[in-house]
Amino acid sequence: MSDLQKSVRCRIEEYFDSVAGSYDAEIRKEAGYSAPRLAYKMLAPCLKPHACILDAGIGTGLASERFLKAGFRVCGVDVSCEMLNKTCTKYPGMELFQADIEKELSCLGNRRFDAVLAVGVFEFITDIRRALGNIAGCMTPDGLLCMTFDEYFSREDGRRLRKTDEKRNLISSSGALPPLPAYRYLSSEIKRYLELSGFTPIRTRRFKAYRFHRRSVPVYYTMVLAGFSGGRA
Repeated sequence: MSDLQKSVRCRIEEYFDSVAGSYDAEIRKEAGYSAPRLAYKMLAPCLKPHACILDAGIGTGLASERFLKAGFRVCGVDVSCEMLNKTCTKYPGMELFQADIEKELSCLGNRRFDAVLAVGVFEFITDIRRALGNIAGCMTPDGLLCMTFDEYFSREDGRRLRKTDEKRNLISSSGALPPLPAYRYLSSEIKRYLELSGFTPIRTRRFKAYRFHRRSVPVYYTMVLAGFSGGRA
């Protein structure tokens, strides 16, 4: 990992540590965050009862909430210690690890999961193939990945930047923090990276994920459900 990438990862950790206390209220109630509900709707019907799920970038546990209530077993990793503390308070006894999916997931040992959630995560990833490779390394054969990404549209007004600092406006309490970089990817890029890591896309959906707190500007994600074949290119 380059020095620039390390700097970005540190900024991301700092950002989410700083907003952990207000994150749930702002992103869910004020920003109208819809991705957790749609992830459950896409993934849950494909899982066996009590399947074991890894939430890769669990944050405060918003994406895992419905799965936990439905009786699925969930383990979470996140780069932010403060986000994990918040999740631990909400779900005592839940298995949680501080780790960066872009670096490694050795904290999980030889664990294998039936499914992986990565909701609201990949816009903060600079090396997607490495992150997907780390995720693939802890999946069972025929496991499922449900992920979102911020899609890049080269001809669409307001969406022409591959990298944007717009995430600084998402949480109102973050005004004193440096801008948080976010990355957009073409659907064809994501498909290629998935296939190189042993995944086959099954279903995709573009949807309005949230709105900016201050400007009420809608932000769209693309959600992908992919199956893991167990092999890599």
